[in-house]
Amino acid sequence: MPLTGTPVVRYYFDEGSVTTVVDRSGNGYDLTDINTGSGNLTATTTAGQRAFDSSAATGVQRTRRQIAASDALQTALDGVQKVTMEVVITLDGTTSNGSRIFGINGRAGQNGTLMLRCSDTVAPFDFMFGWEDTVVNTLQIALAAGTRTVIHVVIDTTQAVNVNRVRVYFDGVDQGDPSTTGIMAQNDTLTVPTAYDLIAFNRESSGAFESSWDGRLHYAALYAAAFTQADVTNNSDILTLNDDLGRTTRNTLAAPLGSHLGRGLWTHGGSG
Repeated sequence: MPLTGTPVVRYYFDEGSVTTVVDRSGNGYDLTDINTGSGNLTATTTAGQRAFDSSAATGVQRTRRQIAASDALQTALDGVQKVTMEVVITLDGTTSNGSRIFGINGRAGQNGTLMLRCSDTVAPFDFMFGWEDTVVNTLQIALAAGTRTVIHVVIDTTQAVNVNRVRVYFDGVDQGDPSTTGIMAQNDTLTVPTAYDLIAFNRESSGAFESSWDGRLHYAALYAAAFTQADVTNNSDILTLNDDLGRTTRNTLAAPLGSHLGRGLWTHGGSG
């Protein structure tokens, strides 16, 4: 059984060299603007899993693509009320400038219009989520440095109960109600501005790059749909065992399924 869902973009970060990051969704949204930060961004294989490795919590390393009017990403996501972000990361360290893991961010220091980010400089890392350039919620996860983790952020602004408009899953486990501070309004829609960037590892802030992180990005995808628990469970089971291209289906995996464990719990923090 393959990964659930039809992605808008999907990146495996397994090219073997830090050149173009190929979009495997079929939409051709490759990340071509890459800066290795004088060697701080490299291709790596750890425990059999390929990834891009950012080796410094402070640096200019990043991969990105600037959004153009009516391109594949803007067409698919602008105006939606439901979206799912799916990433596999190994996080070793962050900066106090709001390290940008993956998502959509402007170039003038914005909080992120659709952005998984964190700001604590020591574990457990303080994760936040940017929606419409506002920090929606701050949650803290007991994540030890070096722990490879499948994270899902599921947005559905049509939900009447505010805490159900954003749900976060850690290795397939729902991490509980988010902070309601700054949570998106019911039926709010996502705006994907032209000239913002789809980025990984860092964001631009008026010409400077100050939001990098230390660790590995194994996989990332965006969907114009709100995953169910069953969707999250299926994809987490698969990605937990292997996140590389060509090996992300149940029938190509040798290890038993259902092995994902909740290795930590989120606790409420401030809105940051």
